[in-house]
Amino acid sequence: MLSLIPPLEPTRWRFRLQKLMLKPAWRRTAKVGLPCALVCAGAAWLLWGQNHFERITARTADLYQRAITHSDVMLTTLTIEGASADLEQRIRHHSAVLLPADPFDLDLAQLRADYRAIEPVADAVVRIRPNGVLHVRITMHRPAALWRNWGGLFLIDSDGHIIDTARSRADHPDMSVLAGEGADRATGEALALIEQASALAPRLRGLERIGQRRWDLVLDRNQRVMLPARDPGKALAHLLLLDRLHDVLARDIAVVDLRLPHRLTLRLAEPALQNGIETDNSTLE
Repeated sequence: MLSLIPPLEPTRWRFRLQKLMLKPAWRRTAKVGLPCALVCAGAAWLLWGQNHFERITARTADLYQRAITHSDVMLTTLTIEGASADLEQRIRHHSAVLLPADPFDLDLAQLRADYRAIEPVADAVVRIRPNGVLHVRITMHRPAALWRNWGGLFLIDSDGHIIDTARSRADHPDMSVLAGEGADRATGEALALIEQASALAPRLRGLERIGQRRWDLVLDRNQRVMLPARDPGKALAHLLLLDRLHDVLARDIAVVDLRLPHRLTLRLAEPALQNGIETDNSTLE
């Protein structure tokens, strides 16, 4: 097929240009250097005057402001997942000053750290979702016991962190009750004693912290076991063994005192005292 465009006549300058384009350096200059030079020249011309620069800066700021204030970009809604009603209210109160917020200015790592500092929160994940939604997924500490003090009844985890308030003991029948000041700081020890006394679970009502240094095991029939401050598990093991052999806790006894090493002191209940039965002191060897 013949070309309709007549070939250009060879000239000396055309020959020299083709010869230069055979060199790699000249080819790079023509393909990269020349376009960059043209772009830089155009930018220099635009920014040559102060008015040009100010107009460009103002226009850029205006476009940025329009972008971040767009309804699909600005964070206007907070959704919370996995939190109790009381905790959700606290998180919303903490986040009230944040919204509406620019997602580019929001520090998600700092916000996550703030949420984790709230006592019932074990972990928090903060995400930005479409349509201006700030989503927070909360992982709460798992409740392990009930703590009763002068302020009321609270759900606490195995480390003693307060998770939520509890309206009544009947709402949590599967949880043991810890009472007394400082009981939350020794929750781990209390849970270990409760697990050790699993044979007494049907009768166990809870543990009471005495003087912020030791525990009393509270059973039904107003029966109480006074544990020592040091090594309470060992003393409880001796009592459980004695009860298995002689049914000590099945007798009409009000208090079992284990505070003295190697000595078991029994205080009889009022009906037994009225029947003229003397207090029995036994020794653990």
